[in-house]
Amino acid sequence: MSTDELATVEVAASLIAPAFTYVPLFAAKRRGFFERNQLECAYDMVGSGDAVTEALIRGTIQFAPNTPEGVLADRATGGNLVIIAGLTNRLPFRLIGLPQHKTRDALRGGVIGVSSMNEGTVHVIKAMLSAVGLSYPEDYRLEVVGTHPKRWELLQKGEIDAGLQLTPYDHIAVNAGYSDLGDPSEFFPDFTFGVIAADSTWAAENHDVTVRILASLLEATEWVHSDRAGAADVLAEETATSHDLALLSVNSMIDDGVLPRDLRVSADGVRAVLNIMQANGTLPAGASLDPAWYVDESYLEEARRIQKGTVK
Repeated sequence: MSTDELATVEVAASLIAPAFTYVPLFAAKRRGFFERNQLECAYDMVGSGDAVTEALIRGTIQFAPNTPEGVLADRATGGNLVIIAGLTNRLPFRLIGLPQHKTRDALRGGVIGVSSMNEGTVHVIKAMLSAVGLSYPEDYRLEVVGTHPKRWELLQKGEIDAGLQLTPYDHIAVNAGYSDLGDPSEFFPDFTFGVIAADSTWAAENHDVTVRILASLLEATEWVHSDRAGAADVLAEETATSHDLALLSVNSMIDDGVLPRDLRVSADGVRAVLNIMQANGTLPAGASLDPAWYVDESYLEEARRIQKGTVK
């Protein structure tokens, strides 16, 4: 049966914030890839990865582009959540500091803004500062302040000394004279920052819809890679950012390998997050450290077969 013969199905997702790394989702909705697969997709912004995970557990959404820690912790404790595709396999950040902090060691005694004490990016910050001889909590404070837009707001007010800034805020900050204190990918070249997650029971019971969601995202991702200017237009529409800044961010995300063209899950990237979770105690003792335990790419493989020959 072709998708033209299928009934349109409504699906919902929740996002932490309108991050540029969600450009495949934005494109799938705004450029008709969901519609092509007989889907009507709605999404909202809920402010945290924990809130996205909770919505997926409650069943108020059908899939979740999200940071991986929630689904990994849920599955490790016998929950139903599972990773069904990759989204961002490298860290799309730079550590940005106040203009007077020219090097990372200048952050001694400072406050670093973070979105959560439980996400792996906290470990990333600790590793970056440890490399210049700074130890936590002796030499600096970590303060939970919210997502990257809030960190940028507080940085401009001087209320924090530094924070990881997601594209395009890294470009905005550097152009405004703030200090680029380094690329965390130099410390963690493989790091799963974003995944597509689902409830495994719902996915199995709605196999066809799950495959169609991923087929839509695959087609949109291929389009993003093939039409960078078009992808920048989508981001400008979604976030009210200038086209030039959006294009700069699209180019960097593609050229730096942040957005996997095939939505593959990076086993090394998931393993890095699991190791961090084990080290900071957010993964239960005895939980598997095998990425395969947390991933089911069978829907993605089927979506890839559908995708072949469909993108124009």
